[in-house]
Amino acid sequence: MDIEILLRKYPDIPEIIQKYNTELNKTLQGKIDIQDTLKASSSNGVPKSSKVSNSTLKAVEMSIDKYDEHILYLTNQINFYLETKKKIDLAMQELKQKEYRVIELLYFDRYSVYRVRKILHYEKTQIYEFRNKALQKLQAKINQFT
Repeated sequence: MDIEILLRKYPDIPEIIQKYNTELNKTLQGKIDIQDTLKASSSNGVPKSSKVSNSTLKAVEMSIDKYDEHILYLTNQINFYLETKKKIDLAMQELKQKEYRVIELLYFDRYSVYRVRKILHYEKTQIYEFRNKALQKLQAKINQFT
């Protein structure tokens, strides 16, 4: 994946993971609720009451399958973002201090080049040089992980 896209997403990763975790917890609770309904409606696969039909039980089982699919999706998303954060953290360790600071200000703090110039007292061309070298190093390191 393009390193700049990953760096732009980096500051939002904890919030994204939290969002997926919240949705995962709600989904798991929904699945538990449906399973409890299914358990209450049947004993040994035979409905306790004549009010619950086989088609109703099949619908509940289909709902459980949909919950399982969604749980798998959410788990994969959480793992993707955890791995992405880990890879970026490890790759950032490979940078020189000036490169690290430029990336941090441009992508993590989302400052403009103009503001980075004012903070670091570098020329615009120097900032772009540090950024470009850092992006190359980061992309190479990220590519090693995959």
